[in-house]
Amino acid sequence: MNIVIIDDHPVVLNGTKAILAPHFDVEIIEGSKDAFEMLESAMEEKQVDLCLIDVQMPEVSGVELCKKIRARYPNIKLILYTGYEVNDYVELLVHLQIDGIISKTASKEQLVNSIEGALLGNVILPVELFTHIVRSRKQLNEEKEGQLISEKELVILQRVAEGLTNKAIALEMGVSQRTIENHLTRLFDKLQVSSRAEAVMKAKDHQII
Repeated sequence: MNIVIIDDHPVVLNGTKAILAPHFDVEIIEGSKDAFEMLESAMEEKQVDLCLIDVQMPEVSGVELCKKIRARYPNIKLILYTGYEVNDYVELLVHLQIDGIISKTASKEQLVNSIEGALLGNVILPVELFTHIVRSRKQLNEEKEGQLISEKELVILQRVAEGLTNKAIALEMGVSQRTIENHLTRLFDKLQVSSRAEAVMKAKDHQII
């Protein structure tokens, strides 16, 4: 398999090449200014299977380079190589359709295994990034659950739509008027409205009632 490493640090380039060379056919491109053109030249001679690209480069960022490569060569595997906090790059996985992120702190074995995994079609994520995604999803689900309208709140909303006053609703449900007011306050917050009329209108627009 043919791999191209693009980085503006010669030490990183040569060190990474030394790790990968026993396992893959490796070429290096130093700097980002002419990296795309040099990759095009390499592609004329042989098929490049994967690019390992430094995220932070001064002239053209790894992100911009990924965009250009993906647009021109949709089948090349793209891996971002970074010495920075990997959690900052979650959205890039989706928006750039890249195949993974590898930290420059990864061990030799982790680097080789990650490249092999990407070539097999796997998305490569460091453990800390995977954990961050799982926690973010859990938090989002909890927030959504907190916004769900309860059955009691739905009944109150329906009664408001029917024109009943807070006092009338309280008598019907056998609770105090203050309790109904508290429920309505939470409903207003969930629906992001500030009045009974707005609550009813929004509930009907979203087919809640």
